[in-house]
Amino acid sequence: MSALFLATTALEEFWDRDKEILFLGPWCMKADKHPFWNNLRYRLLPSPWDDRSTREEAFQYIEACNNRMLTRLSRYLNLTHHSSYSERYWRILVGPWLMHYVHVLYDRHLHLTSALREYPDLESIVLHPRSYSVPTDTDEFVSSIHYDRANLQIFSQLLSSMGYKFPDKASLPIANIPQHDFRSNAIRIFNQARNQLEDFWGRTWNEKAPVLLSGMCCDADVLSKLKMTLNARHAIQEMPLKGPAPAWDERRSELEHLDTSDAFERHLVRWLPHHFPTLYLEGYLAARSQVLKKNPNIPPILMSATDWGLGKESFKFLAAEASVRGHRLISIQHGGGYGSVLFQPGEIFERHITDTFITWGWADQRADSGCRNMPALKMATRRFPKPRPWSQKSAGLPILFVATNQARYLQRIHSVPLAGQWEDYFSWQTRFFKALPVALYKKIRFRRHPVDYDMNTQLRISQISPDIKVERLKNKFTRNFFYERLKSCSLTVVDHCDTAFLEILAANIPTVLFWDPQRWLMRAEALPYYDDLRRVGILHDSPELAANKVAEVHDQLQIWWDAPELQAVRKEFADHFCFTDDAWTDIWGREIRNEVALIEKRAFSENPKQTEFMGEH
Repeated sequence: MSALFLATTALEEFWDRDKEILFLGPWCMKADKHPFWNNLRYRLLPSPWDDRSTREEAFQYIEACNNRMLTRLSRYLNLTHHSSYSERYWRILVGPWLMHYVHVLYDRHLHLTSALREYPDLESIVLHPRSYSVPTDTDEFVSSIHYDRANLQIFSQLLSSMGYKFPDKASLPIANIPQHDFRSNAIRIFNQARNQLEDFWGRTWNEKAPVLLSGMCCDADVLSKLKMTLNARHAIQEMPLKGPAPAWDERRSELEHLDTSDAFERHLVRWLPHHFPTLYLEGYLAARSQVLKKNPNIPPILMSATDWGLGKESFKFLAAEASVRGHRLISIQHGGGYGSVLFQPGEIFERHITDTFITWGWADQRADSGCRNMPALKMATRRFPKPRPWSQKSAGLPILFVATNQARYLQRIHSVPLAGQWEDYFSWQTRFFKALPVALYKKIRFRRHPVDYDMNTQLRISQISPDIKVERLKNKFTRNFFYERLKSCSLTVVDHCDTAFLEILAANIPTVLFWDPQRWLMRAEALPYYDDLRRVGILHDSPELAANKVAEVHDQLQIWWDAPELQAVRKEFADHFCFTDDAWTDIWGREIRNEVALIEKRAFSENPKQTEFMGEH
């Protein structure tokens, strides 16, 4: 009997179709290729993430590993760049890349180990080393791992360092393969133009403002009010920062010799020269000089919701510099998983690097926690007409189904469906619609995630029923489009635990929720709030129960949704996880003035002639 052939990605030119194939995960089997791979002899490796204990152990290990690697990288970068910056400085700068690198390699290594343990005689075809590529920055690394080519490189490298020798073949370098779909490219162009405008307006309006706002993740009118309230400016002197080509000198080759603590870390370090972005090594000194030259006056306070991670390298350089000068960094919650899901690496990272972490209501506000509960800026000006649109002629209004999506390949390990488990997520959607009365199909407006990631969502839904309308995303760049859409629907259905349902509940819109509690793992302190949602019939642990609830209440929404017990639970939940307040400008102003006062106090102790930053308002 011939050996099984291991297919690690969906790149068919790296398969041997004459043999029975073991697909390493569902990412190898694109939905639009169903007729093709359905005629193959194949097996699908069960997801190693299906075991809950494996996930929870991985969460703890990866966080510890990430911290160890950060310490070693910080020492190495200080030595290489002849500097003496703190670990916090380097965490701000390279931490987002390192987090993704550790998570990605752990996941790929776990899948390979599981496959080779079960089938030790596997055959495969790997990528030739001359086709390996090196990312220029964090965004390029993270973008590339959405797609097959970069993952083939990672799987090939891991198999090599695990001691396996397979036939190899060359492929196009990553730079010659599209890494983003049309939407991603359009957003990038739009953001560049917006940044240039904000850059000009922010500096001409108030260049010496004490507070800098960047990536605030809120509407323009909220941002304008916030700038006035805080005497802040928005945006920095933004410039594109891209690393040069790798030099392959001693600086890069020596990355391979960092200390390690175990076998997995040896894999991490072995391939560091091929994955460490050139911006932080060969391009570091030039990039730092460029950012400081364009932004000579770093404000005492830097605030952001989204720019700590991806896409705005100049802000990270500026924030890292601000941290060593004693300025204060403030991070603002921008996603729904914060405060709820068991393991949220983005939340952990942001709390590590900032002095104050602002949440939407769920944080412990002890003086030593560094957390503050503030009204959610996303909801600051959301107003829905009265009487509610769903309380009049609701039977004729559509039902909005709000879906999500993830890349086929895992980017980060957290408490949501991981890697191939997203096929289970799609199967829950199918089960929901199969349990829903067919008569309601024509009322459904299916709002898919703006990025499809080759998941073929439209095809999947059309196969369930052509009567279910998948909404076109022609207005996907308009922030208010989603909220305008909510106003014209009688009921929303949300099948995932993320930002959307928090904002919907805070807006007091009738909602039915469902997701798999074995995939979306919750932290203990959040469970009572979610149990209350279950008790009043908002949250359900199976798609069938959710479908039954929709069928039960869709024509009597006002009676169900206005029930005093349900409204009390909804309000308590929304106040805890998506706090809103009409006096939000006063609350934000007071809190940020307290932050400025801390800077002023230290500055005055160092220089009694120092003038105050904020002045009178």
